[in-house]
Amino acid sequence: MSNKKKVIAWDFDDTLGKFKALAYFLEQNSDNIFVDYFYDSLAMSEDGFGFVEGMRSLLSRLSSRGYFNVITTWATRDYVDASLVLSGGRNIFDDVFDRENCLPEVPFGKRYKHLLKKYDLTRKTAEKDLLIIGDDLKRDLPVDLEKVVFVHHPYSSKAHADLLEGVIDLLDLSGHGNFFAGFNQLLSKCLLGNDGRKHYFTEEGVDLKLYVKRCMGKEIPVMSISMVPEYFRSSLEDIKRML
Repeated sequence: MSNKKKVIAWDFDDTLGKFKALAYFLEQNSDNIFVDYFYDSLAMSEDGFGFVEGMRSLLSRLSSRGYFNVITTWATRDYVDASLVLSGGRNIFDDVFDRENCLPEVPFGKRYKHLLKKYDLTRKTAEKDLLIIGDDLKRDLPVDLEKVVFVHHPYSSKAHADLLEGVIDLLDLSGHGNFFAGFNQLLSKCLLGNDGRKHYFTEEGVDLKLYVKRCMGKEIPVMSISMVPEYFRSSLEDIKRML
């Protein structure tokens, strides 16, 4: 283990990028997945293939600042490994926790106990040193942790990764190095919206909705990115898809 202290647990599909096109081609061409037409087919797929714009640079910056970047996913290890090789992300991540590690006994959420063990985190220290980021509340919320901040980013695959860097920094700085404390500090500064939820607006114009969600009897602090300014959008085409 290095001197790094904090861990960011990233969901894979539709959070870090768009990789699902690979699953189809692996099924159709399991014996010939590395031939030239395979790459052409991926590039031409309707949903696209690869990391979110700016994501690889963001991950590199976070690593240089002392974060572990790990993948937590319901997907198989073979699928994740193949996706990372083909998208140029093979050496970016410190760990991959696949479906064997993360899939819970219930049909929702993820288990994070294997991650905690690997990185010498207790459930208490995870409150300040672990941050979970995902696009799907049903699949990505922890079923075995409490008071660990979950950043819900439903627009992740359509927004520039720099937006997430601002959110991570906001939580870290607001809590003086403690993600859970940062969430509570921001929650105290929120405005009550017409939807009955508490909202925090960043200087960049990002609308963050903060609330506590119960999962398996545990309270999970959720920071949901509910509005993304246009200059964080990846392209005009992506904007049209969101309207």
